[in-house]
Amino acid sequence: LLKTERFRHVSRDVIDDSLATAGKIAKEKFLSHNRKNDLQEPEWDGKGSVKIIPEVKEAIEAFKDCGLYSAHATFEDGGMQMPSVITNSLLLPFYAGNVSTTTFAFLTIAAGNMLRAVGTAEQRSKYLTPMLEGRYTGTMNLSEPQAGSSLADIRTRAVPMGDGKYFKIKGTKMWISGGEHDISENIVHMVLAKVFDPDDPSRNQSGVKGISLFIVPKKRVNEGNPNNDISLIGLNHKMGWRGVTNCVLSYGENDECVGELLGKEGEGLATMFLMMNEARITIGIIATALGYAGYAQSLKYARERHQGRISKTSPDQVAIINHADVKRMLLAQKCYVEGAMALCLYGSFLVDKISCATASETEVEDDSLLLDLLTPVIKSWPSEWCLEANKWSLQIHGGYGYTRDYAPEQTYRDNRLNMIHEGTNGIQSLDLLGRKVHLQNGRGIDLLCKRVEETIKIANEIGKKTYLSNLEKHAEALADATTRLQRTTSVLKKAGENDPALMLCNSHEYLNMFGHTVVAWFWLKLESAATLALFESNTCMEEELNLLKGQLLSSQYYYTYELPKTIQQADALISLDNTNLQMRDEYF
Repeated sequence: LLKTERFRHVSRDVIDDSLATAGKIAKEKFLSHNRKNDLQEPEWDGKGSVKIIPEVKEAIEAFKDCGLYSAHATFEDGGMQMPSVITNSLLLPFYAGNVSTTTFAFLTIAAGNMLRAVGTAEQRSKYLTPMLEGRYTGTMNLSEPQAGSSLADIRTRAVPMGDGKYFKIKGTKMWISGGEHDISENIVHMVLAKVFDPDDPSRNQSGVKGISLFIVPKKRVNEGNPNNDISLIGLNHKMGWRGVTNCVLSYGENDECVGELLGKEGEGLATMFLMMNEARITIGIIATALGYAGYAQSLKYARERHQGRISKTSPDQVAIINHADVKRMLLAQKCYVEGAMALCLYGSFLVDKISCATASETEVEDDSLLLDLLTPVIKSWPSEWCLEANKWSLQIHGGYGYTRDYAPEQTYRDNRLNMIHEGTNGIQSLDLLGRKVHLQNGRGIDLLCKRVEETIKIANEIGKKTYLSNLEKHAEALADATTRLQRTTSVLKKAGENDPALMLCNSHEYLNMFGHTVVAWFWLKLESAATLALFESNTCMEEELNLLKGQLLSSQYYYTYELPKTIQQADALISLDNTNLQMRDEYF
């Protein structure tokens, strides 16, 4: 990437300095109030004002001052034009340290990216510039009290004001993170609504065809900043992410709420999904970061907590990390979180490759198709299995982990949301099996398997050269798993030709099987790199050697205990078991 024209200015020194700065700010300004954020939730006075602890604004100011709002943005927009794989790495310590406070920034960056993609020059100047400067924050407004994932059923209306640009917005939106606060000059809401034109009924489309997207600021810009008739009517009190406001917002109670059309009329859902697909990758990254936070917490505790003895003759208690079962729980966490991190950063890498003008048209098309295929996996696999990592983190802490005096219980609560928002994991499984694997007659999964085969070939070459690990054995296991995935997909697709419900009734199992196979691919990559580095380790320091040996054993654990799960999953899926379909409401 750094050899391309787009990213040639980014050096290794710049990356190292940026990572160090991000880590320092995340620790000093975000992690430092994470617990307080959880204990002292935002408070609403019932009239419209929300009180948030002052450390949140201080942290967001520090985030703004170091340029992180615009690190990803182009030079033309005043940004640093850094690759997504780097900017997402920079955000990892912020999500791990304090996901609630970082959410204000994450939503702003995502909303700004959508503005840059489809906004007019005037809209970009009016809204995007202050968002990149950190003066405005952004939100996404999709769900409503009666319509969560079923966006075709939204009721919020947009009535044309006669100029083709401005609309009167009226309706209620639910689950709006960052929807009300006083930490920025303005809040720019991205609102899905259905156009209702009493003078031209042909514009009043039903279902998703009627949905358009609107920019609806809390305060109208360039009009003396009057309030835009947006009212907070309630805060949702959540299990986790307690430090960020989660709002029920009412638009246009006095018929004075004005929004601007963003993109084309009737294409709101497609436009919003520019933001949603990015958000889904980000959710995978957040889940990974929180999984890693729990892993780090339990690793530290396991090294410090002394209990039990290795042998009956040993007089002293040992650190619990010396017990085999504790090592098992740490290994499981390490496999999940580092495999998930590789998966998420690969998704970011594909985003960067697609953005490079030097890539060929065929290469861009291939990478785009592969990214489409992997996006539901990137969102869902980390959110499910890094939560599993958090479970083991809490378990290692024993009874202490179940108390609010130790960090794992909050980390677990914070990570539990990621299976739900930005499209539940169930919806991701339907998207993967019901749509993504069928695109271009299944060419996406063929592309994936081809790239896996390339990794297997390299792994076998390194294995023959070094004899330092189980690379060749693991390469063979991955080849078998890939064949198993292809066969399972083929059987399900054929079943779906006559009975789509039968094909989809076990889509969640298919998603997990798919994810476990893909993560095995990344563990083979990691193991190959570690094996080669060990083979050439004449100048490695002891800390580096320990890291490399740890990677080999982690991969061994994954291939011994995790990848074999796909065998049973494939058997169940290929059998076309329809238990879920046979079960009826009255049987429960």
